[in-house]
Amino acid sequence: MKLGEHEVHLWLVKCSELNDTSLLNEYRDLLSAAELERQQRYALDKSRHRDLLSRVLVRTTLSRYEPVNAKAWAFSVGEHGKPAVSSPLSSLRFNLSHAEDYIVLAVSRHRDIGVDIEYMQRKASYLKIAAEYFSKMENANLSALPKAAQRARFYDFWTLKEAYLKACGLGVMAGLDQFGFQLDQSNGASIAFYGQQIEEPADWFFWRAALERDYRLSLAIRSRADVNINVSLFDVMPLSRYHSRALISMDG
Repeated sequence: MKLGEHEVHLWLVKCSELNDTSLLNEYRDLLSAAELERQQRYALDKSRHRDLLSRVLVRTTLSRYEPVNAKAWAFSVGEHGKPAVSSPLSSLRFNLSHAEDYIVLAVSRHRDIGVDIEYMQRKASYLKIAAEYFSKMENANLSALPKAAQRARFYDFWTLKEAYLKACGLGVMAGLDQFGFQLDQSNGASIAFYGQQIEEPADWFFWRAALERDYRLSLAIRSRADVNINVSLFDVMPLSRYHSRALISMDG
């Protein structure tokens, strides 16, 4: 499968649809000994299931782009938990996120990339969270909206922030209020930096989407904002099938 310099592929797995015992056994055969050992540390079956699907999604997807057996990939983890390919040598970059029933994997070539997905129906005092962690610009935008629209906007901002920090390989302690987003009228956004931040806003491309009714998804990629990045979505059942998913337009 081809993946160009200016392309990002997003692969979506719906956990509840993957319960076939024979297929799950095939998945376990692809994991390393360390990954299998880690699986046993999860107390909940749901967590073990999600971990298995996440690791197999990464391995099988990377092998769509490179002539490498899915079991042969080896990975390293950065200081703040960001995974990367350690061998074999590859230009592929990836990032992973999960929420409720979905796992999403973002893949690019050469470029730093981060993705975040959130489930909007979980209980959260989102206005209090925004007041503590969002920029003044974002809080003003949020409070100006009708109450019915505030939850979705909160998750637009939250997923963008998480995606950016993950692309940089940073944790949330880096300061969520030190940068803020302005949403455009389609699926994009622009970033502004405050305080000691030394990044150039023009060095970043952002993309966001609604996934079904209850999910928000955002992508951050280190690429000049004036470069056209083509984002494609795929629903996938690893080792079985995949198909394209239509992009969803959003209002800013």
